[in-house]
Amino acid sequence: MAGIIGQMLDQFRIVEQIGQGGMASVYRAVDTKRDQEVAIKVLAPTIGSDRRFVRRFRREAGLVARLKHPNIVRVLGYGQAAGVIYLAMPLISGETLYDRMVKRRLTDEESLRWMSEVGAALDFAHKQGIIHRDIKPSNVMIGKGDTAMLTDFGLARLVEGSNTLTGSMMMGTPAYVSPEQGRGAQIDARSDEYSLGVIMYQIATGRLPFEGESPMATVLMHIEEPVPRPRRFNPDLSPLVERVILKSLAKDPEDRFASVAGLIEAYRSAIGGTPVAGLERALDVTADDSLLIPRQRPILAPVPVSRPRTSWVVWGLLALLPVMVVTGMLIYPALTNAQSGGPTATLAGAVPGTQSTQVALQPSPTVLRPVMATPVVAAACPGVRLIGFSPMAGGNEVSWNIDNDSGADVSIVGIGVDLPELNDLERITFRGDVWWDLNSDGSPTEGAGIQIRAGSDTTIPAGGVRELKLNFVWPDDEPGYALFLELDSGCNFETNW
Repeated sequence: MAGIIGQMLDQFRIVEQIGQGGMASVYRAVDTKRDQEVAIKVLAPTIGSDRRFVRRFRREAGLVARLKHPNIVRVLGYGQAAGVIYLAMPLISGETLYDRMVKRRLTDEESLRWMSEVGAALDFAHKQGIIHRDIKPSNVMIGKGDTAMLTDFGLARLVEGSNTLTGSMMMGTPAYVSPEQGRGAQIDARSDEYSLGVIMYQIATGRLPFEGESPMATVLMHIEEPVPRPRRFNPDLSPLVERVILKSLAKDPEDRFASVAGLIEAYRSAIGGTPVAGLERALDVTADDSLLIPRQRPILAPVPVSRPRTSWVVWGLLALLPVMVVTGMLIYPALTNAQSGGPTATLAGAVPGTQSTQVALQPSPTVLRPVMATPVVAAACPGVRLIGFSPMAGGNEVSWNIDNDSGADVSIVGIGVDLPELNDLERITFRGDVWWDLNSDGSPTEGAGIQIRAGSDTTIPAGGVRELKLNFVWPDDEPGYALFLELDSGCNFETNW
């Protein structure tokens, strides 16, 4: 619509186009009455071509224009002029939440602050009977004073009205739509809650819960597939926060929080380390619980670690040291996962080159995804399990994540590795900290075992996960290796590959 540049839309003089999306084009304009710059969103002709929509537009725009909240970008004006339908909003300098998320992982303080501000905006709107319908990071501006402001209330409400009349468009961005929204069912405020939960998931893990090969495939995943547990991708994440996120992402709205305010209250408590009542079933009703012990699987009996297996069992006693930060269970995907959002938005809701009706699938870095092995558990260590992964590229690396859900800190006090030859073992790392390396520490001996470096951490804190990684020469003609672990709580684990 370059033809409207320089024209007047009522009191607004169009200066230049600064954004383009599937539902609207965005222009910088001057409000000649107030003598200030504004952002003008001109709705796409396909949306505003129906006369019934125009009548509804005027009615609904009046409603959203009355939304006055410090965390909502206001609608300053609306109308129909020069053959187009438009909305006027403040021109806001700053970045979107999406821009902040792709630069680095947000701190707990930032995440809590901005989710609380977005939640407050949604709660206010919901009490006025208005549902946003298109919650996503690119619709959250981080403006002056690092304050989060939610944009596009007017556009979401109005386009939903157009859908009802024409049936031509599904409102919402597939990466963030709730299951009921994806099905085209009646929605309420809990649909916005689900979308906010997707943002929380993305902040916590650096990825979206569902990314299909097409927009429709993504929508179907939201409808049908269990949510992958966030701690699968970020073991640093508190189990308390994980349960809050999973409850907000329940397929059935009845299983979510009763309101966005309830979600934010629980999120604040969980980040502060306070358990939230009523979340015991969050994993059962929501998530792909692949971090859990498979149901109906027999518990393995403990194996005495001191029992000699062969002449080449290698042992080392480890010292206890302070707790370190929990490692990643898988290689973190870069936070460039697909979502509708551009590089930098300089105004309320201006996201150049995006559409709310599809996800721009951006290429993710190539990540080798190992196959998970059967978790290993021991009756003497309730709540502690080893979650194993298949060998990586080259066949010389195996990772085991030690997941401690026992409610108390535990420490490794003994480790054994069973290989055809002692020199086949090249390195042992724990949470990325090198415990032992063949090149620098020399070959182990059967009598002395592995001498663990001083300063090595051996603690798995309550609710935490630690990665134990073995690098070794994988023998072509041998079945593999065996691993033995002894914990200070008196239980032992034995597994092999």
